[in-house]
Amino acid sequence: MSLESEFRLTDHAGVPLAARELIWDVFFRSRGRGVTLTYHYPWMDSQDDIRCLTINWIGDVSSPCVATLIIKKMVVAQIGIVGLIGFVCVHRDYRGRKLSAALLDSARSSAERDGMVALLLWTSQPRIYENIGFRVDLVELFGSVCRPAVDAGGADLIETRRSIAVSESHEFGVPAFATATLVYRSRNATLYACRVGTSLSLVQWSGSVSDVIEVIRLAFPTEWQINVAQADPLLDALSKQRFSLKLVPATYRMVLPCNRIGDLRVPPIGFLQRI
Repeated sequence: MSLESEFRLTDHAGVPLAARELIWDVFFRSRGRGVTLTYHYPWMDSQDDIRCLTINWIGDVSSPCVATLIIKKMVVAQIGIVGLIGFVCVHRDYRGRKLSAALLDSARSSAERDGMVALLLWTSQPRIYENIGFRVDLVELFGSVCRPAVDAGGADLIETRRSIAVSESHEFGVPAFATATLVYRSRNATLYACRVGTSLSLVQWSGSVSDVIEVIRLAFPTEWQINVAQADPLLDALSKQRFSLKLVPATYRMVLPCNRIGDLRVPPIGFLQRI
């Protein structure tokens, strides 16, 4: 898709200051949230495997970036290199001029040139991206979970609780909607949860389903929230153990194949690895 003559599209290694300012304004300042971009997304200070596309309006030097998106490269086992797309945004004064479509079209060309097998993004509005060629391949749910009553007494149970280490984690940064990322570690499982106001939202975990649920039972509050793929086995296990779940479709993962012939099946990408 060609841009109007007064616009210029540029491909950057890393995220330039002008793009950061627009991202901060659209995703943080306008929503009354956020600490700093580096606090939430420490990888923005690196140029390694990070591309940023910007659109400038040539006629206004005081507004150096009117639209942007970021592509973060990731190696996926048995698939190859994929590009994670995020922070697609347009300055409010320039919306309705198909700038986001121009960015995404350029992102596809960049991915094909760099040998990526696919571009991935997460959105609550899939129709916007279907017109550009993306397709939904995974549905994610969000909602509340209430655990059943458990026995709070007993020396063995107290000792088990003590074996779970809880700390703040800055390994992956902090999602825009959250104020902190907490990590819960037992001997056999690791859980990441985001603090959102007074709530706790489970976003990523590793370990067997039974070990994950054991940490939840011992360390999580009575009611909490979860972001989870629709087909994740943790959901069925929670239901069988009489946890109450109230979940709705919230996010759609969309894929655009680039340099891949045939069926492309991308495994789940950790919530905190995305952008």
